[in-house]
Amino acid sequence: MTLVLQRLESFAAALRQGGDISGFPQPFQALYRKMALANFQSCLADAFPQSQALLEPASFTNLIDEFFAHGQCPSPSFHQLPAAFLEYLVQNQSNFSLPAQLMASLHWELTLLELSFAPLPSPPEPDLDPWQEPLEISSSAALRHYPYAVHLLPATAQARDCYLIAYLDDQGMVRFAEMDLAEARLGAAIAIGETGAASYALAFPGQEQSAQWCRKCLEHWLACGILRRKNET
Repeated sequence: MTLVLQRLESFAAALRQGGDISGFPQPFQALYRKMALANFQSCLADAFPQSQALLEPASFTNLIDEFFAHGQCPSPSFHQLPAAFLEYLVQNQSNFSLPAQLMASLHWELTLLELSFAPLPSPPEPDLDPWQEPLEISSSAALRHYPYAVHLLPATAQARDCYLIAYLDDQGMVRFAEMDLAEARLGAAIAIGETGAASYALAFPGQEQSAQWCRKCLEHWLACGILRRKNET
């Protein structure tokens, strides 16, 4: 790390924590700190609207204040703030009284946010046979499992296993859907198996689902850009 970067990080840390910065007039320190905090609050409120709604407004603001003062996030890298905010809460959640659904909600919203910046999926290859080809989940898609129906929060706080698939479509829109248990098992197996046939055998060793069902599911995921040929660049 260069001396300039070290000084910038020290300056940013002192600014966030309210420490005195030698040679920098107090009125300007207060102004810069107020502006930086406002940017943190705006960025995180935009990133986590659903999660914010699970808390009283003052409570969410207090979490941001704590993160602003004590969290680790290079400044002014505001694109890194949502992930750094979640990491800070995960590491320090015992210090706060938070709703049980909050961490899952934050993780889900971060997933959707990160997918919105992912590269557009490649068009499906017409000659790709998902049954015989090695497959993987696309970088523009994510399979998630939560103990709450996070996509229905805050309208419902139902505690149940919830399997979700989210992906970026060819128009750059983030879409998601809840999966049933069979789809979730197949999706998890794709990370282990090579071909679609191998993933099917792993997911349903007792043939609880038909091979025809599996083929149709794989073809649909390929068409949506959720799957791609393994090791595709």
